[in-house]
Amino acid sequence: MTTGPKQTSRTRQAMVTIPGLLLLRSLRMSYRRPRLVLAIFALTIISLLPGLAQLKILLSVTDSTAADSELGINQARKRAAFAGDQELTTIFQRRDHGMLNEQDLCGIRAWVRKIDFANQDVQFINSPFTARYGAETPQTLTYPLAIKLNCEDPSTSVYPLSAVMSAPLIGTLVAANQKSLLAVIYLRNTPGGSKFGSFDPNVVAALETDLAQSFPATHTVSYNLAGGAAFKLEFLKSLMRDQWVNFLVLVIFCVGFRVLFGSWRGSLLLGASLVVANIMLFSAMGAAGVPIDMLTNSIFTIVALASIEDFVFLAQMTQENGNTADWRQPFRRLMLPSFYTSLSTVIGFLSLCLSDIVSIQRLGLWAAIGAALEFVIVFTVIPAVLTLLPRMRSWTKCESTAVARTVHGICRTRLPRLACVALIALVPLATVGIGKLEVRDSLTDVWDAQHTFNQAVATLKKDFGWSAAIDLVLPVGADLENAEKIIAKIGKINGIVRVESPSAYVAYAARNLSYERFMLMQRELMLADGTSYWYAKSHQLMRVSIFVEDSQLTSLAPLIHEVKDICAPSRCFVTGDLVAYADYAAKVIDTLTESFIFSLVLVALLLLSLARALRMTKPATMIFASMWGPVVLLGIGPWIFGGLNFISCVFAAVLVGLAGDSSIQYMFSSRLGAISQGISQRSTASVQMTILATLGSLAFLVSDFAQPRTLGLLSAAGFIALVVGDLWLLKTLTTWVQHLRSSDQATRFNASSVQSSSALSDPMISS
Repeated sequence: MTTGPKQTSRTRQAMVTIPGLLLLRSLRMSYRRPRLVLAIFALTIISLLPGLAQLKILLSVTDSTAADSELGINQARKRAAFAGDQELTTIFQRRDHGMLNEQDLCGIRAWVRKIDFANQDVQFINSPFTARYGAETPQTLTYPLAIKLNCEDPSTSVYPLSAVMSAPLIGTLVAANQKSLLAVIYLRNTPGGSKFGSFDPNVVAALETDLAQSFPATHTVSYNLAGGAAFKLEFLKSLMRDQWVNFLVLVIFCVGFRVLFGSWRGSLLLGASLVVANIMLFSAMGAAGVPIDMLTNSIFTIVALASIEDFVFLAQMTQENGNTADWRQPFRRLMLPSFYTSLSTVIGFLSLCLSDIVSIQRLGLWAAIGAALEFVIVFTVIPAVLTLLPRMRSWTKCESTAVARTVHGICRTRLPRLACVALIALVPLATVGIGKLEVRDSLTDVWDAQHTFNQAVATLKKDFGWSAAIDLVLPVGADLENAEKIIAKIGKINGIVRVESPSAYVAYAARNLSYERFMLMQRELMLADGTSYWYAKSHQLMRVSIFVEDSQLTSLAPLIHEVKDICAPSRCFVTGDLVAYADYAAKVIDTLTESFIFSLVLVALLLLSLARALRMTKPATMIFASMWGPVVLLGIGPWIFGGLNFISCVFAAVLVGLAGDSSIQYMFSSRLGAISQGISQRSTASVQMTILATLGSLAFLVSDFAQPRTLGLLSAAGFIALVVGDLWLLKTLTTWVQHLRSSDQATRFNASSVQSSSALSDPMISS
């Protein structure tokens, strides 16, 4: 389909002329009034800085759940009805892995009682030491402890846990092999909240310190911490340690810039622009009440990787011009194409706002703001700084460095024909792969298997048979029998090890009582605080724990779905961090595909519009080459790197946002509609940017978390795939198209020559 001259002129005016004039005006402002520009910028930073102190960190998955969602409403109902806000599961066992004897149990019980009475953050503790049973005489009804200990003279050869081997405690609080027991501590949420959400995990840190003092390495008993409260503490520790990843990215970029362009001045400008942009970004997030969570923690690195491109193209042109040209020229020539490369990045990030997951929406919006802010700094603040500081204008080495010359030589190479065909053949395979993406994730996958939290979960699975628990809340009223039927039915689901049954505990405790005393004991239990974990104060809701064998979402998600199907007629529901995480996982694929398609279409339309405005020939070839990298990596990458997780699902938006950026630079550097000239001038910068971005992505490999490492590998592979498509595949396809056009023109010329010779030959005599 051809485009008319008038339509092309209008497109050029809308895409090139008007935006170019507006951008050049802002650039002139930086040259002519640099002090005013820097003063406005400084005042903006100062006004935003108080937001840093207001910045909160969310450690709980449930805190990131939308309050008006079904999961958020159910979580609020559970918190309003039951005591026990945060669960800390303390696992005790002997260091020699033997059976717990009386002396061990006395030490454990002493510590449990101490914190129960002395720690104001503890709501209640569920442990085998509080388990009782009913004993009656004709005149009395008493409730002696199920585990009897002689702690005045404890023995190392007596094993009191054998007395409860037939109790429902086995498998929930006491291991069947008598080698482990649990003390489940329920902690209060922080009154009024904290900078870490509804709960301050430093409470757990204090308990951990107390445990270390009570059970030192020389003690016969060791301990591990599991449960939601322990997860939050370990998450906070890793979050703080992970700030080194951001610092490492900064170091890689600055040192890499020095190696590529030969100047520490440019490294200083690059580092300062990234630091200032992110200070402004995080300050604005704090002022707007936007918290740091598992995703937004990586926003510095993500924005830095997405924004470095403009700086590298500027540096490459500045070095190419040397000291003979005006230092302003690269800014003038690259401001408009860089505006569109930043726009495509913003589009990629904003596509994440289509997600139903609040934390992914936050990441998309604020990463887009960060990318836009970085463009403003590079083309407004840096020119103002260079105007006032003439010594900084030589921010690249005049001559190309050895590395830059090597890169330039690499850019001149071409793909073999067979390799190009193979790359194109990957597209249909990747399309099939996109349709079969799956999430492989778990709360334990947040860290390596050797991590303290995962070691505690492994102990639970080894000694108790389960690795995690989720809460089941049932509306019971007076119909306890129906609740027990639901519990029994849910207990038969594959993957569920056991479900708590309050009736089973009561039946065990009253096994030696007459019917009258049994009814009396049941009434007293319902009125006692000891049943507050199971029964709401109104007695209209009952909460029990479902113990699951595996917390992997591939097995957990269908299990939760079955529970919901059973619960639907009775309006019971499940809650907890695992349920929230499974809910997120169910939406990850939808988030990925929706944002990918949305941004892919918008970026393709942007490239097509620019191609028309700049009168480029055969834009379809360029668009295909630009989209090749994201499509192939999304379809194949997750299978190579072990599936997707909650963190790595955002990588597609980053890649699509960067897709076509090199092509945009090539188009603006081309003349007469031939993109080959632009490739020749700007391909070196494309490869230099890829080198820096790939090395920066690998900084994720030192993350304390395991999931960002996958994101780092995917991003590194993605940047390489982008340059393969944007540069080498585009060069080969452009050559093929030119060859086809030449062949077509030659065919037409031969045909016209034949017709001309026929016209000059002797005419045929008709009969």
